[in-house]
Amino acid sequence: MAVQRPPGRRGRPAPVPGRHFDDGRGLNAFADRIAVRCHRCDTPGWVLASWQPYRWTVRFRCTGCSVALDSGDWVGAVCMQGRRPCGYCGHQWLYVHRRIASGVRSPATFPARCGQCGRSSDVDVSATPLRDAEPADPHFGLPLHLVEPTAQVCFGPTTPSICRRFMSTLSRHCVKPKGIIARCSRGCRSG
Repeated sequence: MAVQRPPGRRGRPAPVPGRHFDDGRGLNAFADRIAVRCHRCDTPGWVLASWQPYRWTVRFRCTGCSVALDSGDWVGAVCMQGRRPCGYCGHQWLYVHRRIASGVRSPATFPARCGQCGRSSDVDVSATPLRDAEPADPHFGLPLHLVEPTAQVCFGPTTPSICRRFMSTLSRHCVKPKGIIARCSRGCRSG
């Protein structure tokens, strides 16, 4: 019996040999088993998840330090947000918007300076999980175990002298943001 798949995004009814077939599933469809590192002891482990009707049931057990995380726990980076009127002049609003890295204890209040009177008032904040460009699992915010650092690589040149000429040509003809330095796999630089 053949696997039934919906047509791909480009209208292909079946995969082309040697090519990826996009069947329209998002990344969450592959989030049932994720290789992570423990946030306390850095031991490799697995986050196991299953999709029950309308919610994820997730668990992580560390074999190194015996930490246990279940559905709803978040140990990754958080965004702290809050607002309140100034406690001195009543000016509305004093805002707080801070990013707190994973592993750092987050306080319940942050000071905010009023734009009108210049005094500082404490603002109560609430934490929301931060899912940005950091390599972390989507359920707990644990750091991923299988992360491979990448860099810009020269594909054409084969010797270091040709590679240096290629990188200098690249820097002359390409517009780059200020302060960015391109490197190839052999250590040549441009910029």
